[in-house]
Amino acid sequence: MSTLIAVVTTGALYAVAMVLAIRFLPMTPRRWHINPEHPARSGSPNDFHLTACAAHPMGDQMAGTYDLPFESLCHLLEEAALAEPRTRRIAGDQMLGHITLVQGSRLMGYPDAITIMTQPINLGDTDPTSTVTVFSRSRYGRSDHGVNRTRMQRWLAEASPFLSDPQPKI
Repeated sequence: MSTLIAVVTTGALYAVAMVLAIRFLPMTPRRWHINPEHPARSGSPNDFHLTACAAHPMGDQMAGTYDLPFESLCHLLEEAALAEPRTRRIAGDQMLGHITLVQGSRLMGYPDAITIMTQPINLGDTDPTSTVTVFSRSRYGRSDHGVNRTRMQRWLAEASPFLSDPQPKI
């Protein structure tokens, strides 16, 4: 009987340790702060790629054009992100238009990495416009049940008043 208790206790401690490790292992910027224009897709359905390039074969959705300077668009998207719980920036700079955020899942805190890159369209124009490329992916698991797509659509809704063209859906 004491052997069974020891096995069950050891198994429970191992399970708790694994959950804590998955939740709290650091997300190093060197690995997660990437160029989202050409991401290395995992092949699993737990990532989402919003692309500014119509010719990109791996994009899940096309980005719109925004009547904002690229720095302002990056700031707006980061503010929408940081307004949500369990979200923090791990790398990047709004003034460069390239940031990487981490958001933990609601129940277990499993981390998703979201890399945002905003770019100017009309550099010398008096009415600056910009677009955005995003790669949102889960660190663990095979399927996120559409969480990465839904999150980006929610954050992009914050910037929708500044859209100068409709966002096409793919």
